[in-house]
Amino acid sequence: MGLVARCPVILLLISAAFAQPLPVAAVKVVGSARLPAAAIVRAAGVRPGQNAMPADLDAAAAALFNTGLFTSVNYRYDSVPATEPQTYNITFQVTEDRADTDVRIEIPGVDEAAIWKDLEVSDPLVTRRMPHNDRAGEFYCRAVERVLEKLNHHEKVVVASSVDLRSRRMDTTLVPANPPKVVAVTVEGTHALPAAMVRDAIARVVVGNRYSEREFRQVLDLNVRPFYEERGYLKVDFPAIRLTSVGADLSVAVQVSEGTPWTLGMIALSGDRLPDDAMRKAAALWDVHTANWKLILEGITRMEKVLRRDGYLNVTSKPVRLFRDDGRTVDLRIEFNKGKQFVLGSLTITGLNPRDEERARSLFRIHPGEPLDQPYLEDYVKQCLDFLGNTVKGFDSKLAIRGDTNLIDLILTFK
Repeated sequence: MGLVARCPVILLLISAAFAQPLPVAAVKVVGSARLPAAAIVRAAGVRPGQNAMPADLDAAAAALFNTGLFTSVNYRYDSVPATEPQTYNITFQVTEDRADTDVRIEIPGVDEAAIWKDLEVSDPLVTRRMPHNDRAGEFYCRAVERVLEKLNHHEKVVVASSVDLRSRRMDTTLVPANPPKVVAVTVEGTHALPAAMVRDAIARVVVGNRYSEREFRQVLDLNVRPFYEERGYLKVDFPAIRLTSVGADLSVAVQVSEGTPWTLGMIALSGDRLPDDAMRKAAALWDVHTANWKLILEGITRMEKVLRRDGYLNVTSKPVRLFRDDGRTVDLRIEFNKGKQFVLGSLTITGLNPRDEERARSLFRIHPGEPLDQPYLEDYVKQCLDFLGNTVKGFDSKLAIRGDTNLIDLILTFK
């Protein structure tokens, strides 16, 4: 005979005859895929040899559901034939929630890798990806707090959601509820740039804000790395960040490894049927000596513009650095993905009187079926605004793709 229970609503379908202790022979899990069955059994807290009351099984199912790792938890108990006294197999039927969120742990002064290593042993249900729900967040936070207690680091942990600037993906970071703030910044190892310049670029962003190593490194990448890369220091690195307590807050010391400046060597363009000559001429990179990354990116943008003029509105590019063994020269391979070429379907102009509309149409030089020159559209609108003067206050533009075709209808609305 068996009993099924569901969470969050547990169905108590127990007759008086079965409201007695159930000697447990074995505990099994059905339905798990990402999470190990042994870890689920461990979290349930029901053990072979235990005399489990039905209330114990209800509590075990509720405990599993409350981890936030499952969308449903059921259980049943089945008698084991020919056992005296009678024993039972307990089976938990689970449906895992989708683990679609990356998890990071940022506790200042505590190595994240060490926390994950301890969690693998103490709470194997806590992995580096978790479902995006409050119950899972609470479960993870309490597990990390237990690890910190072992390290004599008493800290309440909370969930902070953010967007990783590199991957553009949402992730979850477990952080102290009362994180320390940055009160001072120092830098070490600077020679190519003044230390004060580097320090101030960091300090004006981080001082007074809570400390997070990941966010701090993003500040280094966004606010310091460009200074070096404009000067050809393409391998600048920040190998160490040292924290010093200042009361309840922190002073942060950044070690800078500048490397050496690189000169720009060969440039190769990669992609399907590229207008190579026009792109190289627009880029104006072939006379650049120092590998000034700002100038290089500006040149790549101009190359993309050549393709946008030919209707490739969704063009993307990826510069690949190829460092030579001489330690001085970097070659560049720029990979282009043109995407679909779009052509003009129709032009619609609204908001103008008939005379102004006729003039606006006469200025438009793209005919239906011709590639949609995106940079030209910006110039065209400026032309229209120039001759319209104060008769309009502004405009809206819309590019409407016709279904799955490469036809785009341009709609201009003047106000």
